[in-house]
Amino acid sequence: MILKAQRGRGSKVHLLLDDEYVITTDVDFWAENYIVDGSEIDETEWNELVEKINYKKAFNKCADLLSRRDHSVKELRDKLLRTVDKTSAEKAINKFLELGYLDDEKFAVSLSNFPVLSIPQPTSVKPHKLINNFLFMIPSLYFW
Repeated sequence: MILKAQRGRGSKVHLLLDDEYVITTDVDFWAENYIVDGSEIDETEWNELVEKINYKKAFNKCADLLSRRDHSVKELRDKLLRTVDKTSAEKAINKFLELGYLDDEKFAVSLSNFPVLSIPQPTSVKPHKLINNFLFMIPSLYFW
C-alpha cells in the first residue's frame, strides 16, 4: 500500500492509501511521525498509524471538552464515542485521569454547589403583572 499526504485547509493533512482518501490528521502529527510521502506501508504499520491518529483526536477532543467545563467520566466517554473509537476514548480518558484533569468526585462537588435554576422561586413572580391582570378583571366584575 502506498501512503500519500495531501494538504487540506488550515493545518489539516488528508492521508490517501493507494490514491483513495482514508483519514485526516494535522501537520504536527504528520511531522512527528515523519513518513515520506509516497512511501510503501504494510497493514500493521497502517493500523498503528490510524491508532495514533485516533488517540490524538480523542485526546484533543477530551482537552477541548474539559476546557469548557468539568465532566464526569461517563459523560466524557459518551461524548468522545460520538467521534472516536472506544479504545482511543478509553486511552484518552485514562490519560486525563492520570494527569488529574478528570475527577468524578470533584465533578460531583462542583455539581452539588451549582444553584438549581429550574425550580421556580416566589421572587420570580412579578408583582406588577399580578396587579395588571387583577385590574383588567375588575371592570368585568362590576360593569357587566
